[in-house]
Amino acid sequence: MTNIFPFLYRLCPPLVVHMVCMSLGYMVADSLLMVMFVPLRDWKMVLHHTAAIWGSLNVIGRPVGMRFGNTWFLMELSTPFVHMRLILHTLGYRRSLLYKVNGVAMLVVFFLCRITTILVFVDVIPHMKTGELYKVGSGVLINMFVLTPIFYVMNIFWFIKICKGAYRVLYSPKMNTE
Repeated sequence: MTNIFPFLYRLCPPLVVHMVCMSLGYMVADSLLMVMFVPLRDWKMVLHHTAAIWGSLNVIGRPVGMRFGNTWFLMELSTPFVHMRLILHTLGYRRSLLYKVNGVAMLVVFFLCRITTILVFVDVIPHMKTGELYKVGSGVLINMFVLTPIFYVMNIFWFIKICKGAYRVLYSPKMNTE
């Protein structure tokens, strides 16, 4: 079956297991923070974390579809820029050059790692006609056809917000801070 569907590998390399365990730990810890601190609660982040925890457990339990699992990790490459933006904003550096450079880097990395990976999902459409795809198990199919589209819709939503924010920061009239 792996010759027909190159994205369905029935092995789980140690690096992938390590990445899944790290992201699972982060998602569980962040979810606990959202439970304990009301200001951190956001339904979009709860949805994101719930889907990511389910998907991560599914990848560990049945290591099929590493191509999709790896695109999920690729999506997380933009997270350090998102956190840096939050830190700079909280510390009051909204008008600093570092804030603007970080914002542009976040926009570019977010586009490259979260929006362009939609093409990987589109690549599976021709394989849906054969029927072999549906033999991989319900958990993998939920990852592929429920969770992955949820992530892509959220990523498009967030990308639009990032683009609007970047436009405001880069092209808004200069405010007098005195």
